[in-house]
Amino acid sequence: MVLYIKNITEFTYEIEKSKFISILFECKNSEDLQGFLQFAKEKYPKARHYCYAIRCEECSRSSDDGEPSGTAGKPLLDLLNKNNLMNTGIIVVRYFGGIKLGAGRLLRSYVTSAKENIDSATKYIREECLEYELLVDISKANEFKNFCALNGYTINKLIYNSIDVSFNVSSSTDITKYLEERNIKIIEKKQSYKFKEN
Repeated sequence: MVLYIKNITEFTYEIEKSKFISILFECKNSEDLQGFLQFAKEKYPKARHYCYAIRCEECSRSSDDGEPSGTAGKPLLDLLNKNNLMNTGIIVVRYFGGIKLGAGRLLRSYVTSAKENIDSATKYIREECLEYELLVDISKANEFKNFCALNGYTINKLIYNSIDVSFNVSSSTDITKYLEERNIKIIEKKQSYKFKEN
């Protein structure tokens, strides 16, 4: 089962005066990664390394950012793969404490910081659904809201004006017949997806 991250979380692991701060975040492409690298560098400006891994539909990549080859980036990417995380990035910021850890302890420190963060983060599954753009007469808006609540349909957006209400609704089942029976105007109906906590 593929899982997704929707929130930014951080975890700090300390060993021999070195700090390993992992930042876990939603990452859909290389531009997202660049934005979060900039964020990490501004938040932790005196760190020595900003190692990362991303796994998204566009690409998968990693960087040791000056650490010995294979001690940071690839193990972080392996963690994302093992946890079936998609559209997800992780950056581990390292503050060097003056004591060399050696390749083995260095690798374990990066992995520990990232793994603790991944384990405690809220993860989501992506469900296929139908998305409707609707115009509902203002007199029927509350009835339609109740219908959505009772059936577990998600109201993504709601805009009122003096005559009608514009709804954007996600539904796991086809509600076209219900809408047509009540003369609710369908502006657009398309395949989409929604996220549900795992």
